[in-house]
This record gives sequence, structure tokens and C-alpha cells, in this order.
Amino acid sequence: MKLSAEYQEARIKWEAVRAEHKAAQERLEDAQLALRFAQDPPDEVDAAASKLSLERAARFLAGRTLTERQLRRLTEDLEDEEQLLARRLKPVREAWEAARGRESARVVGLVRPRHFQVVGQMAVLVQQLSDLVARERELRASIGEATGLPSAALPDAGAEFGDLVDYNSRLSAWARRMRQAGALR
Repeated sequence: MKLSAEYQEARIKWEAVRAEHKAAQERLEDAQLALRFAQDPPDEVDAAASKLSLERAARFLAGRTLTERQLRRLTEDLEDEEQLLARRLKPVREAWEAARGRESARVVGLVRPRHFQVVGQMAVLVQQLSDLVARERELRASIGEATGLPSAALPDAGAEFGDLVDYNSRLSAWARRMRQAGALR
């Protein structure tokens, strides 16, 4: 099924802004780690425990040697960038969610008639199964009527399904659920 251009454009914009925001968050976290290690260099024990954090800080610095003041200023700039992107993210996310809702309603509208038809076909089969379960029960009951033997001499082939007459049966529950959902009259 072909998705609408509006939906695709909104999704692409959302994914791009979300990725940009996530990248900004990661840069900020890396800068914060670099600043933390500049302010309080880890000893050997801490360094082993913080290996990933140290690698992230080193990757952020990319060989640059920055003073603590430069790192603090850079971190503040990255915080501002992340906050700006976070504010930009909200309306883009809302637009994406609205477009997704409209697209979902459009697709459901297209599929609903075919779904209704398939559920109707299933209902015919459920009715047939219910009728067969009832006939099978009658056959087993006839054993007891004719011979006095319990009907348990033959397995209850419809025990898992029940029939549409039995309110608590699986078939009856299915039919109720489909009617409540509007998929079956």
C-alpha cells in the first residue's frame, strides 16, 4: 500500500530532526565527560572503570588540547544547541504524530471494507464449526440414549471451541468481540 506524501515527508523530517537532536545530546555528553575529566582527572583505578567514558571524552577532543575554561564554554554552547534542537523537536514530533494519525485513518478506511468481507467469511466458517460441534455433541449423546454408556466413550471433539449458543465458548466470545468492534453485524 502506497503511503501518502504528507506522511512520508513528516516521517523524514521527524527522523532527521530526531537524529540531529540525538547527535547533539551525544556531543554534549562527550563534552561534559571531557570537562569532568579536565576538572578531576581519574587515577588508574578510576580510569580502568571509566574506560568507555574516557574514550568518549578523547573522541570528543579529537586530539585538541583545551583548557578547562575552553571546555566549559564549549559545553555551554553545546547545551544551548541541544536545548534549541529540543525545542525544535517538539513541533516536528507533533506534526509527525498528526500525520501518522491521519495516515492511519486513511489506510484503515481503505482496508476496512476488505477486512469486513474477510471477517464475514470467517463468521460463516465459525457458524459452520458451531453447527458441527453441536452435531458432534448430539452424536455422542446418542450413545448414552441408545446404550446407557457415557458419551465420554468418544472424545469431545468440540470442547476447545464450544458453540455459538454457549455464551462462554471461544466461538461465542469471538463473535461478540467482532460485533463489538463493528467488524460483524
